[in-house]
Amino acid sequence: MKVLYLFNKVRTGTDEIEKIQKGQSNDNQFLGMFRVRTYGIETNFIEIEQYIPKKLATWLRVHLLNIWWIHLPLLPLMRRYDLVFSSTAYGSLLVKSLLGWKRPKWIMIDFNISGTIGNATQFRQKVFKWAVSKCDGIVAISKAEETTLKKLFPHLKDRIVFLYEGVDTNFYKPLDPPLPEEDMILSVGLDPSRDFETLIKAAEGLDVQVVLATKPEHVQKFQPLPPNVTSRLFSRQEMVEQYAKAKIVVNGLNMKADNNDAMGTFSVGGAMSMGKAVIVTKTRSMESYIEDGVTGVFVPVRNPSAMRTAIQDLLADDTKRAALGINARAFMMEHVDAEIFAKGLATFFKTVYETNRVS
Repeated sequence: MKVLYLFNKVRTGTDEIEKIQKGQSNDNQFLGMFRVRTYGIETNFIEIEQYIPKKLATWLRVHLLNIWWIHLPLLPLMRRYDLVFSSTAYGSLLVKSLLGWKRPKWIMIDFNISGTIGNATQFRQKVFKWAVSKCDGIVAISKAEETTLKKLFPHLKDRIVFLYEGVDTNFYKPLDPPLPEEDMILSVGLDPSRDFETLIKAAEGLDVQVVLATKPEHVQKFQPLPPNVTSRLFSRQEMVEQYAKAKIVVNGLNMKADNNDAMGTFSVGGAMSMGKAVIVTKTRSMESYIEDGVTGVFVPVRNPSAMRTAIQDLLADDTKRAALGINARAFMMEHVDAEIFAKGLATFFKTVYETNRVS
């Protein structure tokens, strides 16, 4: 079986794969692409940068084709594969469905399908819902989303599965020998869902350094930052050291109460895998990854007072912080390890491929 991955980020021409092979990075963002090969599945990815000049490809990405549509010009090449696996190439799925193509089969990895569909009253929401209904399977990365999707698409209920979003626990692991913890709080996130504002307010006046590991544009509106808050980007290798030095990892999330958006799972998962105590905004998706008071601490959405109290409690309690970290690491190893995710994917790929198989 040949599986094609379609990513929402340019990987051609980067050194990501080389760094992974050297142990200088992790393969989380490749969603099991390398690991499922050990289960007899051939995998690959394609991007427009492989077929047209880079400048033209960049122009198309910026001005014409967003992540929903960027792979559409490559649609004929997709027919060489048995199955496509993607979180974003909805435009290609839509056109494939309109053309009535049975090959390749299409599996979506879901970070927020139900949220994008919303109440399905707008034309765009209706089109998206119809396209999703034509896929051959969905991998949800939270239990809440799996339940919601099975209600939305009852004809797919046997081909919707919940898998923990795999984290490379061999890359993100407690250092040996350990680095001394510093009076530092770390917050990580490159996507717009991160709520740094609540953390900045919560940490105001505390005798602790706050490090925001993010892009400059995500904190621009908070400039000038308070004296105890700094912001910068780190490489994945550098992130391991930052996790190790932090006493607490805090990830605030901007989420609606009824939304299953799974943003933040990688960054929280990395911290938990490192054996760190985490404080996280309570969301329906995060409930699949954290047991409050056991593997982490939940706080309400956009509540600086509750976050501040949680921070102060953990900073003052070394025993509780250590216990949370130990429990978090154990949970990740048992349930969320990237190899477990890859094995589950491989099984699901084969199940979907064999269902009403078309040669």
